[in-house]
Amino acid sequence: MVKVIGILDYDLIKTFFSNLDALDVKLSTLQRTRVYEQSFEDGTSDLTVYNCTQEVQTSEVFAGQYALKVTVSSGQSGYVETPRISISPYQMINFSLVHKENEYVQSVKLVVIWRRSAGGEIERYETTLTPSSEWKPEDVTLMSPKNAATMTIRFEITAKSGGNAVVYLDDIFMDRIGILMRQDSEGNVLVKDEGVLSRLDVELSTRASESTLSAIRAQTDKLVFDVNNRLAIQNPPNLDVLLSTRASESTLSSIYNRFDVALSTRASESTLSELLNSIRPSLKGSLFNQPVAANTNFFTSYLTPTSPPCTFRIFACFNVSGVLSVVKRVGETEVVMQLNGGNTLSANCLYAFDIAVAEGEEINFRYSVYATALDVKIYEVGASIS
Repeated sequence: MVKVIGILDYDLIKTFFSNLDALDVKLSTLQRTRVYEQSFEDGTSDLTVYNCTQEVQTSEVFAGQYALKVTVSSGQSGYVETPRISISPYQMINFSLVHKENEYVQSVKLVVIWRRSAGGEIERYETTLTPSSEWKPEDVTLMSPKNAATMTIRFEITAKSGGNAVVYLDDIFMDRIGILMRQDSEGNVLVKDEGVLSRLDVELSTRASESTLSAIRAQTDKLVFDVNNRLAIQNPPNLDVLLSTRASESTLSSIYNRFDVALSTRASESTLSELLNSIRPSLKGSLFNQPVAANTNFFTSYLTPTSPPCTFRIFACFNVSGVLSVVKRVGETEVVMQLNGGNTLSANCLYAFDIAVAEGEEINFRYSVYATALDVKIYEVGASIS
């Protein structure tokens, strides 16, 4: 069976591809659309807090009558975070804010988190800011990654041991730059030239000469023409044992689990390397001979799985006995679950635990007493080897 899909004009195709570079547009000429604004001028805040407090106040302001005061206790770390803002993949986003700090701020960090529509984290951007006793503006422009559906801005603060850290925030703005990008079924950006597309009408066959069609035929052995010089697609020949010499890497990857013989006899080195990387455990977090406070998260940022569903395997050893707990967070909801049946871990003994982690879940750990973590390692283990 032969299926005809249309007629190609060789000169038209050559003109189209030779002008692809001209499809670029300067970002400065694109329209900006405000998608988030928080100046606290209504006396309220929509930011969420973790291990800190927030207060809309009037004593320290950048503009208007109100600004946000964030306080982190001495020697602790915490953060405030904006609501999740809907965006599209490959979308340019500009966000800005102003801040000032007191003398007990050890460090401040600006973190942008991209998430899928299901809530799982895709990627994050982090930059360390310089604490300032005067109002200081920050301005960042980023492009959202493939498959991104939402983004949040997080302001992480660490306090010195001598006193409570105070950070003031004001005028948090987020602008979308340009138009939304359309994607194909795999999340890749679709690009088209309307000037070229308008010429691809049903009467194109009246424009191509016999010499043009012959030139196309001579340039590639992959094009097949019928008796009327129309480009056609033929059904592929029967799939025999030489499939590996014809199928692409993506095809082999999609059907590898259906082979009844060793895949290594057919797949290329690159395919085998990708399969090996997918099952190799990856280190998500670690502590070595470091103090941990009682009932306090080990890690400032929660651990997120790279390829959920998967297993987090933790190896832990402390210098004093205590109860080890896992903290699981989904969205804004946290649950704390004790490991080892709630029984204390013996001092200076190494333990191992497995924790199932699904998409959208974030993980942290706590110890019931002040102790030194002699060795704590958390690995992400793929479902195929867990």
